[in-house]
Amino acid sequence: MRVPVELGYVDRLRFAVREYGESGLAARSAHLLHTGEGESALIEFLGGKAAHGVIDGSWPRYWAQAWGARVLETYWVAAAANAVIAGLRHPEWRVRMACARVCAVQQLDCSDDLAALVTDQSWRVRDAAAWALGRVGSAEHALGMRPLLDDPEEKVRARAQAAIAELASRLDRPTAELLATQTATKRSGIATDDAATDDAATEPSAAVGDDR
Repeated sequence: MRVPVELGYVDRLRFAVREYGESGLAARSAHLLHTGEGESALIEFLGGKAAHGVIDGSWPRYWAQAWGARVLETYWVAAAANAVIAGLRHPEWRVRMACARVCAVQQLDCSDDLAALVTDQSWRVRDAAAWALGRVGSAEHALGMRPLLDDPEEKVRARAQAAIAELASRLDRPTAELLATQTATKRSGIATDDAATDDAATEPSAAVGDDR
């Protein structure tokens, strides 16, 4: 089978769906994420021209794992959830970020696992974790995201504001109330300033594509 590696990502996925079907592609991608192992054609569909580096061993296998996770944003099977949640603890930041994005898109119930990524060394992981927590987190996770409002990376600060606002909207509670809960418990209800929302982008950048 000749894989059209010269095509863009979306077009390659269309060819992959023709070959495997949507659920088949999702299942294979989850296996790739979990094990780092997959047939050469699948890796070429997902990685394009960069796939040859993984296949010949000149690139580390975590690239294929990150590509496998990326597919699961678009094509999904419930059986992939365990691989995605496990990927949140992967030693490579690209895999952690990709899995956090999947948690946001598929709204997986793993908010405590995501909360652990709020202090990740990679700002891209912190960004993706905040996005996901805004979608699936609970009130306690707003407090966990509070330090991100002062993150060194501007994009993370904006993401945290948007995520906390989304969390407040889902829970039907004022943003200031969520952020003041811990203070109120310890200091008799002293509230902090409301973290205003802005027009931050709704998705963090996906730096797991074809290029290093």
